[in-house]
Amino acid sequence: MARHKRLIIAKAPYRISLFGGATDLPEAFTILNEGGAVVSFTTDLGVTAILTPRYYDKKIRVGWSGNPEEVDYLEELGHDLVREAIKLVDPDLSYGIEINFTGQIPAQSGLGSSAAVTVATLLALYELVGKDVTQEGIARKAYKIEREILGKHCGKQDQYASSYGGANYIRFLPEGEVLINPLPLSEEAFEEIEGSLILYYTGINRVKSAEKSLKTQGMNAKRNLEYLEGLRSLAKEGYEKLVKGDLSSIGELLDKGWKLKRELGDVTNNVVDELYAIAKEEGATGAKLSGAGLGGAFLVYVEGDSREGFNDRFSRRAREKLGIDIMQIPYKIEREVRGGRVIYSE
Repeated sequence: MARHKRLIIAKAPYRISLFGGATDLPEAFTILNEGGAVVSFTTDLGVTAILTPRYYDKKIRVGWSGNPEEVDYLEELGHDLVREAIKLVDPDLSYGIEINFTGQIPAQSGLGSSAAVTVATLLALYELVGKDVTQEGIARKAYKIEREILGKHCGKQDQYASSYGGANYIRFLPEGEVLINPLPLSEEAFEEIEGSLILYYTGINRVKSAEKSLKTQGMNAKRNLEYLEGLRSLAKEGYEKLVKGDLSSIGELLDKGWKLKRELGDVTNNVVDELYAIAKEEGATGAKLSGAGLGGAFLVYVEGDSREGFNDRFSRRAREKLGIDIMQIPYKIEREVRGGRVIYSE
């Protein structure tokens, strides 16, 4: 029973998207003949939600990276993801709750942090009220909150990746169905990807620009159908090559994908273009921004001997030429299909 709970901790992972981004937007997958598709994997980085019920009052308190909130009524809560999650899970909440979030990267970094917050919140709330829910159910409800209720311009990949976890080829069929195909990678393959695919945080704020970028991509979907078809085909090609163990193609495919995504509009800027050029000059075979674009996290694929000293060279040139301090973010790919989960409940 809910009133027996004292502490619940839920975690939802961030995702790194390799190929197919933008085809998971409903404006795209509903007009593509075969729907949209992405290749992505979740990491050991993510959002942790710590929930404690307040049986002594009816206040709702949320602690996050901005100013913590404490309100008397749910409708007063400014944190829209938490507010709508509570309304969806227990609209007749008869006691207060406190929920605090921690994460390893800033919000709006292009790694699906909003979806991770929503997934972790839903998991904690369902645990609180004593209801079982499937991974599909969590993903579907998280997407409903962000896209349908709050009207955010987001695709479907983040919610499904964070809920299911692991390395996957995810298809978004025109009628709305989502198919999860786990990638059968060996431990050696995982280690090779982790060693070659370097994740950086650029420090470039994209809170408002990301929403604008996704809105533009959605509005221009019909006009950009050729490029979206290319991105979807690239995801399928990437999946097939990864299944065969052809990891050397990752950089080249990242490069092709970035060039295609640039054609969608509102994806890059002069700083990002310069950063990309520096990465290629220093030996990267491919690079891209993660997520909608314009800032946040930056992925670089570096193979073989080029790895030696790459981080020092890349970071130094970015600082000298662009005046930005990029930071490498260590990560591990989730081996097991774990995804969002309750890690503690008493």
